[in-house]
Amino acid sequence: MFFKLACAFVLSVVTVGWTWASRRRERFHQNRSIKTSDFVTAETLAGGGEGVGVVLPVRGVVSNRTRDNWHTQVETKHRGEVAFVFVVEKETDDAKEAAERFVGGAAAASAEGRGGGGSARGVVAGSAENCSQKIRQQLRGAEELGAMMGDEDEDDGRSRRGFHRRFFRDEKRSKNRIKYVLFLDDDVMLYPSTIGSLVSAMEKDEKETGGNALLATGYPLDLVGGAGDGTSSSSSCFANYMTMVYHLVLLIPFSHGKYAKNVWGGCMLFRLEDFLANACKVKEAYETGGYSDDLIVAAAADREKRTILCPGDALFPMPLHPKQTVGNFLNYFHRQIFVNDTYSDGHMKFINHGMLLAMFLSSLCLTVGTVASAIDIALWLWTLAACSKTSSLSIAATEKTNVVPSLAFAVFFAHFLAVTRAKKMYASCVSLCERTAKTSPRDRKNTTSPTTRSASQTSKKPNAGRVARSGFNRTNWFKVWLALCLVYAVAPFVCAYVYFVSDEVTWSGIRYKKSRGKVSKVFSASSTR
Repeated sequence: MFFKLACAFVLSVVTVGWTWASRRRERFHQNRSIKTSDFVTAETLAGGGEGVGVVLPVRGVVSNRTRDNWHTQVETKHRGEVAFVFVVEKETDDAKEAAERFVGGAAAASAEGRGGGGSARGVVAGSAENCSQKIRQQLRGAEELGAMMGDEDEDDGRSRRGFHRRFFRDEKRSKNRIKYVLFLDDDVMLYPSTIGSLVSAMEKDEKETGGNALLATGYPLDLVGGAGDGTSSSSSCFANYMTMVYHLVLLIPFSHGKYAKNVWGGCMLFRLEDFLANACKVKEAYETGGYSDDLIVAAAADREKRTILCPGDALFPMPLHPKQTVGNFLNYFHRQIFVNDTYSDGHMKFINHGMLLAMFLSSLCLTVGTVASAIDIALWLWTLAACSKTSSLSIAATEKTNVVPSLAFAVFFAHFLAVTRAKKMYASCVSLCERTAKTSPRDRKNTTSPTTRSASQTSKKPNAGRVARSGFNRTNWFKVWLALCLVYAVAPFVCAYVYFVSDEVTWSGIRYKKSRGKVSKVFSASSTR
């Protein structure tokens, strides 16, 4: 009885959350009726003239899909200067050659008038020793931006371990040209207006609060159906659904439209000067055993009472790999839960362990309540079928068949309602993606230029709106429900394993060992201890 009630309660909470998130996305989609104080309006999507440095940590083999994503990232129409820094781990990294070719190709395209409006370069970060490799590369990229801002002479004698620097165009370097640093995952798609929207949110906060916001962030929209626009396979697998449902609940806190309590590490826009000056001790936490870039920032913002901005259009369509296996998902799931047992201080430990406990209890109630309800319904149906085959029924059997397991049926109705609300929320997100793609500065320019419009129509480059719609149309929502049940059935065991047993995790071929919440050792996944 308790677990069934608890299960119904958990499902009711997420149903309300998905309904609220859907309405918030719809309101932003219809932003003409929204006060300008609530959201970044469509007129500000191109942003102001503040410079942005985009740091992209890249590693390993670079797929065609990743290259397509790079194209969407460098084709920003932000009004200010934009500098892209591709950061690889080492000189022998497979990603180094791919990044060099891409930067060189972008430079050639710009010379012919086909490129974006920014500059690009690559640097080598070196292997991490006491933090995650991603954080190591993020820090190295920020240092490069700081050097660009502070030095007039590019060849000042310092060893920056950079590879061939090629630029989209020759640029006149000036101090304080770059105001913001955007840490961006290399596997996400951008709209031409995305960077401008993030910058506009930060600039508006600076005018209204004096700069209380620590950063601006966004969140990915997982698509299980593939890109569907000719750029990649449109097939999918069940492991994709398992990845998708894990993020379903997390979409709720990122749907307010202005503020968020959480941070997504795939998109974090800081003021460069603040980050390099160790604002809220984020940089220090990164350097001293940092593993999770986003949870460190979220805890620091909460500790220092700083806000986290999340513009409503900061959604990043992310087609999942069509050949992902269940083993790949379990490793990913382990890594996601693992971060909740990493921390830089007591405040972060309290928050992360609280989230770990909440995940354990809610998933346990959801699983036990669902299984108990299924057993109750199965036993009732079996008794009903058995009694129908006999002409003489005992009083006890008759009474048993007359007692319908109402609570059990209510639990499954709650499942049905939750999935329908999740689908509605996803539909709202997809519509917003399409709207943002259509209202981007590039598209508005295309409507006035026949030459540009013709080129756009024939372009085979991925379009975030098309990708989002195609992926949504291919989604099987029965599989979504089934994956929801399976993922949260596994979650209690993974939570217990992470907290009581596991002190290591493998991420992209690198093993990390933690001690007292911090990374204490980094070594190759193929090496022996």
